[in-house]
Amino acid sequence: MIQADSNTNAADVMNSEEFRNCVADGYLSIGFRTFGFWSSDHVTIRVSRRFFTKDWEFCISSSSGGRDTGEVLSDAEAYLNMSNTLRNASLMLAEFEKNKVEFDRIYLQSCADIAAKQEAEKKEKQDRIDRDPEMNESVAKKLIGDLKNNKIERIEVFDRGSEEVTNLIRSTVRSSGQVHFITKFGSRLSYSVLLDLLKKSSIRTNGV
Repeated sequence: MIQADSNTNAADVMNSEEFRNCVADGYLSIGFRTFGFWSSDHVTIRVSRRFFTKDWEFCISSSSGGRDTGEVLSDAEAYLNMSNTLRNASLMLAEFEKNKVEFDRIYLQSCADIAAKQEAEKKEKQDRIDRDPEMNESVAKKLIGDLKNNKIERIEVFDRGSEEVTNLIRSTVRSSGQVHFITKFGSRLSYSVLLDLLKKSSIRTNGV
């Protein structure tokens, strides 16, 4: 929430980076403090872009704020201050209403920038995957065999394009002699499911 008072200028608010960032997000709130009242936001401006109508909504609300007689003893002076705050907030809101076309330009540009960034990240991720070959089936079968026969303690699985281990596979043998393959999340995998998982993983997947 942006903080303001009866002397805050609308132009100064609109030129601030914080204000532009809020508009870019599609939601803005400004809390006004009045000398002689406890509350830091007993008058509040809220501006938001409606999701369905794609239009901007401009609202102002107020509350008593709680008189602070230690700050201003006179009720007459305190409530005059409040009227000045309400007037300034109303004038500021009216100024915002005049600029809703600019608000929309800022908001839509922000949406376009976010979409472009997400698309670039998606392409970068796909490029990493394309440069990281899948594991050969014969290598995957050997890893499973080594794990089953206790030649290795675990299989460290790397998803294609990932720089970090994304799963750990261990084996456990029941009293019946049946072998279970257990992920780091505690779920059991059959041989065929594990083989399919390894075949889709990076060639960097290895046994330890």
